[in-house]
Amino acid sequence: MSDGELLAGLDEVPWGTLKHAYGQADDVPQLLRDIAGGDNEQVAAGVYDLFGNIWHQGTVYEATSPAVPFITRLAVAGVATASLVQLLGLIAESRDNIHDRTAESTRSAVASQAGMLCSLLDSPEVDIRIAVTTTVTESGPAEIVGPLLRRRWDIEQASSVRASILRALFVLDPAQGATLAGEVLTSGTATERLLAAWIQVTTGSPWSDDLDSAATAWFKIGDDLDDISLHGRDTGHPFTHLLFALCKRGDLDVATGLSVTCLGQAPTPGVQEKALSAIEELTQHYRISMAKLGPAIVPLVGNGPSMSSALNFVRTLNISGTADDTVSTSLGDQLYHLANVRGPDLYADQALDCLFLLGDSRAPSLLATDLAHRPSTLFANAQASGEYSSEYGRKPIGFDLELLHAIRRLLRTSAVAPPGFNTLRHSLPEGTISHNLLTNILTLLAAWGSRAAPAVLEIISNLPRAAYGAKVLAAIGDPGSSAIESVRALADSNNGDLWARLTAATALHDLTGEVDPLLEAIRDSLQPDQSNGSNTTRLSPMSTAISACLTINDPPPWLVPALRAVLSSNERNQVLQAEVHRALCRFTGDVSGLAELLQYCSRFGSPIGGYSVLEAAYNAGVSATPLIPHLAKFLNEGVYCAHAAKAIMSAGLGELDLDTVADKLVQAVGNDLGPNHGRALDLLREIRRRDRAAITPAMLARLRDLTERPTRIIREGRSDEALCRMICKFLDEMKQDDK
Repeated sequence: MSDGELLAGLDEVPWGTLKHAYGQADDVPQLLRDIAGGDNEQVAAGVYDLFGNIWHQGTVYEATSPAVPFITRLAVAGVATASLVQLLGLIAESRDNIHDRTAESTRSAVASQAGMLCSLLDSPEVDIRIAVTTTVTESGPAEIVGPLLRRRWDIEQASSVRASILRALFVLDPAQGATLAGEVLTSGTATERLLAAWIQVTTGSPWSDDLDSAATAWFKIGDDLDDISLHGRDTGHPFTHLLFALCKRGDLDVATGLSVTCLGQAPTPGVQEKALSAIEELTQHYRISMAKLGPAIVPLVGNGPSMSSALNFVRTLNISGTADDTVSTSLGDQLYHLANVRGPDLYADQALDCLFLLGDSRAPSLLATDLAHRPSTLFANAQASGEYSSEYGRKPIGFDLELLHAIRRLLRTSAVAPPGFNTLRHSLPEGTISHNLLTNILTLLAAWGSRAAPAVLEIISNLPRAAYGAKVLAAIGDPGSSAIESVRALADSNNGDLWARLTAATALHDLTGEVDPLLEAIRDSLQPDQSNGSNTTRLSPMSTAISACLTINDPPPWLVPALRAVLSSNERNQVLQAEVHRALCRFTGDVSGLAELLQYCSRFGSPIGGYSVLEAAYNAGVSATPLIPHLAKFLNEGVYCAHAAKAIMSAGLGELDLDTVADKLVQAVGNDLGPNHGRALDLLREIRRRDRAAITPAMLARLRDLTERPTRIIREGRSDEALCRMICKFLDEMKQDDK
């Protein structure tokens, strides 16, 4: 078929009136021509561009459907066949679209080409046969592609293709697929048997010796996982799907036992790694018993090929929490052995972090021994100092004298790389630490408060390089006159670093109550050139200054006009808009600007600036009463529910009642909210104090169910367990209160 025949009708499509991911689709015809008649480089470039414009990260567009027939002809003609068939499969699989019904129309467009595509089932290339099977499974129609796939099943020899066809027939015709699965469950190849076990469990077959034998057969031989991974709507390995199918119907013990068996008999590190990957994904969704799984994971901590995955298990799951003392001791000793090395070592850093999670008393000393080379441990523990962070399974490093001495020594003797130095691309010179490492060390000192006072001189010496040290001095509380003078000097400096001035001036305000240096830094930072100009939470001098305004009790006459000027010059930056309105509400009590901003934010599932605008409404108190109808919309957004509820309760509830707010908060506790579960539970406590009857027995039962159900609320196991403890503590308080 000539290029003209392949692209017949191409110019009849009004491409210029159609849209794709990057605007008008008038470039699509040339891309198709390049693929049809270009050299290898042009073909590759054309295919690459189609993967980015008519299909883009799962989204399809107006121009997608008209392109499908041309792509199909090119693929069947042998031009970039595997890639183009894969593209058609992704188009058919898409469930996301910019315009109404676009995804359905593109799927229909691929379905209309199913007969032509199925001719490629006889291709000599395995990859093409798999790609075609996946594509026509996604597109259908079943009455056309089903018989053609069944015909291919009867003659297909390649195990990976047979696996794809078996899965396809099960999707298109579950009864036929289940029948075929029953036929190969005991007599097929290891690949077919594993897939058949998944199908049988999915269709309700009780667990049996035959299913167990079929499920473990693949791991005994160690077939290459990549050859039998599924694509399309069931992306991944059949073993993963089998484990999930077992858990979905309540067979968690069977899934756990099967996981342990397959992990133990994996003949090669590669197969073992694939088993670990499937088990890790399972434990992110289900509360698998660590008493059974833990003993199988612990020996892998010191096993080179599986070490990284095993360490990740220890970081995210409380493996030793329900195991016997022997397992816990073994885990601690293996982690200590890995961590007890000197110099840069990723595994040592990860193992040390795990030791801190386990509460091992040897961990602080190990960190003190090689502080400069354990950035991950320092970073993870620096993040654990927030208001609710420690309730999520990780507590900050407690004060340790040996570690304090090591920090002081490091701060005295090390140079600091400039902010932005890329440690992934460039090695730090000997005796130099990264700016991020310094910040994390200072964060740790701040968490220690007054006990970090011996490090005041070292903190002062680093003030020009790390203004955050000023906050540490404020956290110490009484760092001495020389420290205060150093902070004042930085606050008064005119070195061009406004963020450093603001940080120091804020710390000086906290230490001494002096407000003039802070006001001067705020005034300079509110100039138009200090905004980052976009919707982002990245710190800029302007955003930092606006936050600092909230600490000012008596604003000077120029401050409110300066804030209003920020509003008019940063209309597209919703984060700044929200922060400015928060400050203006504090100074003027005027909430009129918040109404429009709330309306704007509520149109989005994850509104930019949402936290700030809700905090502004909360700070406004009863003045925010007219905003309650807007605030109520945020009660349905899990991550914002607690903040909205707090603002509504502060504003006086309006036409809402405490029962409604409590119901929304209970619902929010069951979502993965980041550090907002504690806030939601605290608000439920407040509601209980206001009206005992507002929190009903049914609500308490829903909370109890969250702790007893098999599925996780938070995907990270330690955090999920910590949340369950928080909920149980709340329920116990309610029970005691009823006595």
